Amino acid sequence: MNRRDLRIEVVKVLYEINILNEDIITNKELDKEVKEIVDVVITNKKTIDEKISQNLVNYTIGRLNIVDLAIIELATYEMLYTDTPFQIIINEALNISRKYTQTDDYDSVKFNNKLLDQIHKSLVNNE
Repeated sequence: MNRRDLRIEVVKVLYEINILNEDIITNKELDKEVKEIVDVVITNKKTIDEKISQNLVNYTIGRLNIVDLAIIELATYEMLYTDTPFQIIINEALNISRKYTQTDDYDSVKFNNKLLDQIHKSLVNNE
């Protein structure tokens, strides 16, 4: 499985977790690497969601589209816990947004781009 497909599978699982409002997925066979990433995101969900919330302007995390939330949680996890360059993380997140949440005017993609850029800047500045 290539990295983009892996990210898409992780987003799908995170979406399901957010929909069900549970920390585990039952009755589901997951690829080992997908499960490992999802487990780390779940374990660190409070930290990840706090980082997202700190960087939202005039918006709350509860108002985010659930698909967008899953995409942003994965990207934030990658920025916090991996060595993947932030440009790749943001680009991949935006490509997934275009595929799964895009509207005709690309508002969702623009919003996600701005939020992820702000999260990156806050991490660089240790905020």
